[in-house]
Formats: sequence, C-alpha cells, structure tokens
Amino acid sequence: MQCESTELPGLLPGKEIRDKNTLHSLCQSAIKASMEAGQFIQSQVNQPYSQQDKQGGSSNAFQVVTEVDFKAQEMILRLIH
Repeated sequence: MQCESTELPGLLPGKEIRDKNTLHSLCQSAIKASMEAGQFIQSQVNQPYSQQDKQGGSSNAFQVVTEVDFKAQEMILRLIH
C-alpha cells in the first residue's frame, strides 16, 4: 500500500495535509492499524462470539455486528490516535 494523496476524505473532510511527513505518518499508522485489526479478525474465525443487530444495510448480512467487530474497531482507533 502506498500513501500518495494529500487529501484524507472521511478523516478530515475538506482539509488538506500540506506536510508530506505528517501525511506519510498518518498513512503508515492507518496501514498498521488495519493490518493488525485484520489479523485479529482472522484469529477469531473459529471462536465463539456474541452478535447484535444494527440498523441499515441492504441485506441481513450488513445488519449484524459482533464483539469481534467492536474489538477490531477499538484496536484501530487506539492505534491511529
């Protein structure tokens, strides 16, 4: 994965990062966080889990959220802040 754009849609909408070092650092943190969360999710594939329903989504598959999802989200947020 590469970090080339100077815009961060969704993270800082309408703002541009002018410092390439800052952008690179943010991008590397995001990549690391997503990789670690992905590894965690894969490690939980055959483990028991609890699930909840959520609103929205175009099918039932999009309306289910598990404790694994919440833990992966917590992991990502902790690693990028």
